[in-house]
Amino acid sequence: MITNRTLHTIGELYLEVSRVQNLQSDVSLKVFPNPAHTEATFQLQSPRSLDGTLLLYDLQGREVKRIPFSNNTFKMNVSNLPGGHYFFRLESGGHGLSSGKLSIEK
Repeated sequence: MITNRTLHTIGELYLEVSRVQNLQSDVSLKVFPNPAHTEATFQLQSPRSLDGTLLLYDLQGREVKRIPFSNNTFKMNVSNLPGGHYFFRLESGGHGLSSGKLSIEK
């Protein structure tokens, strides 16, 4: 039984770690800076204007922040959160737009 198999060419990158997973084909997301210190900017790229909710979870899966957004670019204040790693999910109309990881450094 083969469970994992990795092939790569010597001299080329063979492992890419993505902090963002886009859940819809016409939506892409940039989050910066990541790691964040006081605030993080979320920039949705889509042919349509989006509004929805950003949900932020700690590593135990507890929701620690929920903020509505009504523009494709918005900021989240993280100065009141402890340093560490978090997961986020952006939703619009009950559907996921994008999800990923956010690191906060203090």
